[in-house]
Amino acid sequence: SLATLPGFVLVALFALAQGSANGLAYVPSTAWGWLAWPLALAWHLRLLRVQKPSVAPTVLERFHVAGFWFFVVLAARECQWQMGQFGQAGDVWSSWSLLGWVLVPALALWGLQSRAMLQRWPLSEYRRAYVEVAATPVAVYLLAWAWITNALSSGNAAPLPYVPLLNPLELAHWLVLGAVLLWWRGLGPSASAAVPQRVGNALVGATALALLTGMVLRTCHHFADVPWDFAALYASRLTQAALSVTWAVCGVLVMVVGYRRTMRPVWIAGASLLAVVVVKLFFVELADQGGLFRIVSFLSVGVLLLLVGYFAPVPPAKPDAAKGSALPQEEVV
Repeated sequence: SLATLPGFVLVALFALAQGSANGLAYVPSTAWGWLAWPLALAWHLRLLRVQKPSVAPTVLERFHVAGFWFFVVLAARECQWQMGQFGQAGDVWSSWSLLGWVLVPALALWGLQSRAMLQRWPLSEYRRAYVEVAATPVAVYLLAWAWITNALSSGNAAPLPYVPLLNPLELAHWLVLGAVLLWWRGLGPSASAAVPQRVGNALVGATALALLTGMVLRTCHHFADVPWDFAALYASRLTQAALSVTWAVCGVLVMVVGYRRTMRPVWIAGASLLAVVVVKLFFVELADQGGLFRIVSFLSVGVLLLLVGYFAPVPPAKPDAAKGSALPQEEVV
């Protein structure tokens, strides 16, 4: 019975090799796979229950982890092929096809944090194996996917038009970010031990800013006919102005949150983003002499700087010490 899961893997690899030899990509649902693989998953879970009395716990945990990875990969490949049918044939960077690669892994991360799932076997008994060991590579893969697709994909959602925030690619980006954030917070003290909280917050914040920046670039590409090319996007005055205003608004919002919650590191992060915007104005927008977009950028950022100086000044480094403490009594000689 221990050879069952390796046998499933060999069957999938053999089918993949056969498809590659014939110039076809392997789809798990073909050749009765739509029936065989769900039965294989049910049999795999059944074997894990039966093997418990006769297999060492450490070995059995590895089978739980390996089985989770294997069936998530199979389901992701099937989902990617099914979603790819909505887009243009042969377009590997289509928003539909890219959404299919992360829909199953992201939902798996969400499911690992569900209270109902955590109370059921196997999560109730092997929580660490699934939530920490098995889920960590999945979370790393999702973050890497978000950064790569955000930089390379133009958000083509044909036959549907591009709609900011509602595009399949951007919906997948925010789904990935939410799933990773929920999973990381659900780890508790073990997450802080592996990745310090400040580092984790900085990574999530940087990812959110990168995704928002990518959305602005794709909006300029689709609605202003700016070619999806780094040189063209950099040379576009509209794109530069849109980025400056967007980053300035984000910086102001972060500074307001840091001031309201008395979180000086958060306020400093927002101020640093505003500083980047100011530097960008002088070294990039200033080259657009007399341009309308340059004027809009300078006026918008200037107004935001005035508002943040009034509504969100620098918070104190530490909360004020409590007042009203009793005075020390004098010693009686």
